[in-house]
Amino acid sequence: MEHYRLLHPQQRGVVIALEQSNARGSSPGNWHKLRADDHHTSELRLAALAHKKNAFITPNEFYGWRRVGLTNRLCACWVDIDNFTDLDGALDGVMAAKLPQPSFIMRSGTGLHLYWLLDSMPPETLGTWQRVQNAIISGLAEQIGVAQRGKNRGGVDRCARDAARIMRLAGSIHSGTNRVVTGEIITGERWTLHELANEVLGYRKPGWQRTTRHSKSRRISFSAEKVRRQGLLLPHHRGIISWWSVVYKDLLLIARSQPNAKIPDGYRDIWLHLATVAASWFAEAEALRDESLWLAGKFTNLDLSSAERYMTSTVERAERAAMGETIEWRGEQRDSRYYYQRRTLRHLLSPLISDESQLRAIISDELRAERRRLSKRKGKQPLRQNAPIECRHRASELAQSGVPVSTIADLLGYPRSTVSGWLQSISK
Repeated sequence: MEHYRLLHPQQRGVVIALEQSNARGSSPGNWHKLRADDHHTSELRLAALAHKKNAFITPNEFYGWRRVGLTNRLCACWVDIDNFTDLDGALDGVMAAKLPQPSFIMRSGTGLHLYWLLDSMPPETLGTWQRVQNAIISGLAEQIGVAQRGKNRGGVDRCARDAARIMRLAGSIHSGTNRVVTGEIITGERWTLHELANEVLGYRKPGWQRTTRHSKSRRISFSAEKVRRQGLLLPHHRGIISWWSVVYKDLLLIARSQPNAKIPDGYRDIWLHLATVAASWFAEAEALRDESLWLAGKFTNLDLSSAERYMTSTVERAERAAMGETIEWRGEQRDSRYYYQRRTLRHLLSPLISDESQLRAIISDELRAERRRLSKRKGKQPLRQNAPIECRHRASELAQSGVPVSTIADLLGYPRSTVSGWLQSISK
């Protein structure tokens, strides 16, 4: 039960649990939804699963079901180390990779799971979360090595990186080894995503040494202006993963705006391809297949075989990218996954867009220019007065979750000073 409570102390979404009859996952298993409004039933189910073989739980929370596109709350980052049980060696690897020590660890039966707990973050921060998750996995893989299951070689599982991942539940039994999954608190620390991103992605001078969380060590700000002034790297929320997470949300909005929430036949192929491409930037290959099939069933009339055919090349490219392969583009090496510019996306999908006011990435040149003009204009009081009340409430919720004002402004499409004014008026 402590495992569940550590991950979800203030649960808001649905947590998914799974019981499988074998360790390899070849059987479908029994799935359980643990709802935020019924903690008593959820804890009874977990207590029953705790003594079963091959029980799993999602570290993150969802809207109804375990899909990246249905993420409700991001509650932790993690690393899955296969066939490696040397805890001291793993923690030494964490230190050598210049990563913060994990909040707690799980002995999974054949390896170790390392967790960094988060103050639960909203789905708008998925792009930043994925960058942090990828960086932790890559950093530790350089120190410990990469797992190779066919050769039974221990190391970091690079595939265990997507937000919809399930992890072994404390107290359950690994059927392959008959060992009970146990846990151990390391620091017990719970981070805001901003703080953890600073630690994992931030600029560090030569001779850097680990300091405590509350020290005066130099940290990167999410503010683009501060980053330029300090001469540091780009802010965390400006990465390519963040861009594609926003594109993915726009594609879902476009699909839901269609009659009966179904993409018309003439556009379903390109829409599904683009949605799969967007998901490929923050979901590993196995989860990407499930995500694409869910998208096809939810928003198109495509049959299963057709959906699999349309996603094959995208999944293959994602698999190659996960192995570190690159392709040459305009004389430079770049990620092997597909990439489309904003104008191309807009051109391909323009017949499906009747109202772009809620979109953030797949927008026209005119709307993009208007939003940029508004973000630079002075005297923004009229905007603050006319802003929808739901935007103010959303800004307050994000601020309470630890999201910086500059990031909230980008997410909602309003100037930073406007958002700051909302928060000040709410606090009064």
